[in-house]
Amino acid sequence: MSKPKLILESDVRAMARGSRLVIEKGTIITPAALDSAHERDITLDRRSGSGQSGLAGASKSKECLWHKMLAEPGKYLVEVNDGNAVVWLLGDNGPVAYGRDKLENHR
Repeated sequence: MSKPKLILESDVRAMARGSRLVIEKGTIITPAALDSAHERDITLDRRSGSGQSGLAGASKSKECLWHKMLAEPGKYLVEVNDGNAVVWLLGDNGPVAYGRDKLENHR
């Protein structure tokens, strides 16, 4: 059995803003790293053992992000800036990227 990987705040800060961080099953990510990922608009892509993304509401979906949120009970963090929204689902292991939307999609 392999040793779990540990992701630190310094690892996240070294990444480009807006990039994607793939977190394989068994990886530990510190709370400071999660906060840094949120601040830097880095998408967390949690992987299950099957290789499927643990990301709920991937941006490839054509369905409305807001309707999807209303249909799924949970705690969400929504950041809105210049007509763009980034939504994070707050789970037991910290925030997980949930989806993005733009004001122009709702006019």
